[in-house]
This record gives sequence, C-alpha cells and structure tokens, in this order.
Amino acid sequence: MKYSILIIVCIILVSCHAQETNISYDVQLDSINDSYFNIRTWGFYEDNTGIYFYAKDYSPDTIKVFKESNNGFDFYKNILLPKNYIDTMGKEIHSDKYKITFVNLDNIIVCTRQSIALINIKNNNLSKFYWHSLEDDNYALVDRFGILKWNAYRKKLPLMLVRFDNRNERKWGWDSELLAEFSFETGTFNIIPIKYPYVEQYTAKEINYNYVDPLITFKKDTYVVGFGNTPVMFSYDTKKNKLDSFYIKNSTYKSITILHDTLAKNDFTRYQEYATNSMIYDYFYNLLIYDEYKDVFYRFFFKDMPQYDEEGLLNTLNDKEIGFTILDKNLKVIGDVFWKLKKGYSPFWYPTSKGIYGFTSKSCDIVCTKEKSLKVIKIVYNYEK
Repeated sequence: MKYSILIIVCIILVSCHAQETNISYDVQLDSINDSYFNIRTWGFYEDNTGIYFYAKDYSPDTIKVFKESNNGFDFYKNILLPKNYIDTMGKEIHSDKYKITFVNLDNIIVCTRQSIALINIKNNNLSKFYWHSLEDDNYALVDRFGILKWNAYRKKLPLMLVRFDNRNERKWGWDSELLAEFSFETGTFNIIPIKYPYVEQYTAKEINYNYVDPLITFKKDTYVVGFGNTPVMFSYDTKKNKLDSFYIKNSTYKSITILHDTLAKNDFTRYQEYATNSMIYDYFYNLLIYDEYKDVFYRFFFKDMPQYDEEGLLNTLNDKEIGFTILDKNLKVIGDVFWKLKKGYSPFWYPTSKGIYGFTSKSCDIVCTKEKSLKVIKIVYNYEK
C-alpha cells in the first residue's frame, strides 16, 4: 500500500531518569466463581455497567463472560460465535493464537493467525471479515506484541506489522516499519512511520522474538512503542505527524547478556539453555500499557536476580522480582512497583477504574493449583503527586 507522510519532525532523544517517588501498593487475589480451566484466550473489558472478564477455551464457538461483584467474578453469560464465522475459520478456530477484544458489549473483534473479524454478538452476526495478509501479500498483520485492544477514539485496530516488500532495502533483518492500524470500514490499514531501533540480540546469531517484538500502546491519537531489551521508546502523534524518541531507564535497569556463542545457531539444546537462563537472570520489559483512568503509562518488567554462588543457585524463578515502572503522560518516570513472582504473575495486565487487573491460571501460579480456582490479580497503588 502506497502512502505519504506529510510531516515527520526531527526525532528528539530524551533521557528520562528515575525519580525517588515512594509508591504504596497492594497485590490482591480475587476468585472467578466457576470451575473453568484450560483457558486459551482471556481479557477484561470495562464500561459504565461494570468490569467484565471474558475467556475462551478449546470450545470452538463459545466465549464465557463473568462480571465483577462484591464476591468476585460471577458468571454473566455465554457468547456464541456465529456459525458462518466458525465455518469460515475451520480448524484455526481451535488455535491458541486467538485473541479477542470488545468494541462494546454488543460487538467484539476476533483476531487469529490469519484473520480479523468484527462480530455482532447481540444479533449473532458476522459483520466484517478480512484475512491478515493484504495488498498482494506485501504486508501481514499479527498480534504477537500482547494485548489486542480496540482504539475507540480512532475507531481502528492497532496491530504489529510484518513487511515482505522491502527486504532488499533493509540494513539488517528488522529495519522496517513495525505498526499499522486497521480500519474495518475500508478493509485497509495505515502504516505508522516507526521503525525498529538497533535491538540487541540475545546471541550473536539468533534473535529472541520476545525481545525484538514491539510493545505497543496508545493514548487517543498517539501511539507509544517500546521493546523488550532496550530503554528506547517511540511516540507518534497521528494528527500532527510527529515522531519523538525517548531513552527511559529506571533505577534497576540492566542490559541483557549478549552471548557470542556461534554454536548456538545449530544447537537447539544449547540455545534453549540460553533462553531459559535469560528468563531467570536477565532484565527485560514484557508489556507497555496506557491507563486512561490515571493518565499514566506502565512498563512491566522482569528484574534480574543473583546467579550462583559456591553452593549453587541462590534463588528460584519464583523468587525473581517482577514489577512495572509508572510513567506520566509525558513519559517521565514517576517510580517503580516490585513484587515477587510467586505473589502473582499475569502475562497481560488491564487497567481498570479499580486498579490494574491480571489473571493467573493453574498453569502459571501455585495458588490456583492448590485451591482449584481461577484467580484475578489486582494491583492497587498510591503515591504523592
């Protein structure tokens, strides 16, 4: 798709230093009142009627919705996906690469590895359907970067962009645009002019996708992008066509380990060992979120921990610290929140009017294994402004 950029202002590199702001916080657990396991896709949605938790397991046609009450999350209703959508998708409907986001309580968006669908759940109707690969396969849209979320202000769906048409022009493998927003009205997408910075590779010969994939969020007309293993962040104002860059480190940031082991390229066991070690020892960002209720940004991270002494491993993975940096609306560091991984881990987090909500299943947290129930993690914090 051909496009023109009216104005791109000069990129300003801003260094943001951590501030010593004391933040009080509480990590809470709340039950989902249903014996519902093996969730493949899940998330939260909030409007003026309440906060909802939605989930889909291996069942091809049903999404379960729960609503928050004083006693936890109670079953609210089942959403049945339209038969013509199920028939169109075939076996892919069982895929674990399957994300859902709510436009409102009457309409949802379902994104799989190959397709994007707008579904009217009130009337059980498939409203719009498109394949990911568009424009003669010059581009593809994927959802690897994390939360699928509808940009209600712009009425578009932001997705990670993979380009196939400019490989010969790239200086290195990821020297390309990384973000596009999709319009259901036109069936086309607009490429956002943000390119990858130089991103450190976990080994000299291999790229760890968890580090390289962009972490994307938005505040109305402005998209903000970060990366797993570099403090570099970008913001792009779609109205002003203004691109800015930032170098944001908190007080505990530590660059990832670069392992120059050329044998890892052809030795999967060796590479797998490095990848496991990175989860335990390296510091990396894994999520970037804008909170519309507090007008701040969250940059979630895994903090490094001590490695070995003469007695062996000092800590286990459950002792690893995780947390998030709070950034103000201008992407200035306010402060950090830390807690131990064993207190509660969620792969994705959702800001609500009552706190930051996540979800822990029996597969990733010992609490659910013992109590045989699903848990919602709530993080509530306060600080002096």
